[in-house]
Amino acid sequence: MSARILLLIRTEPGPSDMTRPTGTVAEAIVFTDGQSVLHWLTYPRGTEVYPSEAEMRAVRESSGRSRFYEGAVV
Repeated sequence: MSARILLLIRTEPGPSDMTRPTGTVAEAIVFTDGQSVLHWLTYPRGTEVYPSEAEMRAVRESSGRSRFYEGAVV
């Protein structure tokens, strides 16, 4: 098993300037133990650490405007 890369794609804009951009807004890596790190590509850039992929998805996909997709390995 190896780490996986995910892309967070926002399909519709949110209510604030920070959630307005659409398209690929963040990259994530899910480590083999499940711990996940999300790095924002939009302003203000930042990095978040989650104990599991499920928790990261629950937080970041809850609005229905964004969804994770498998990303390309670079």
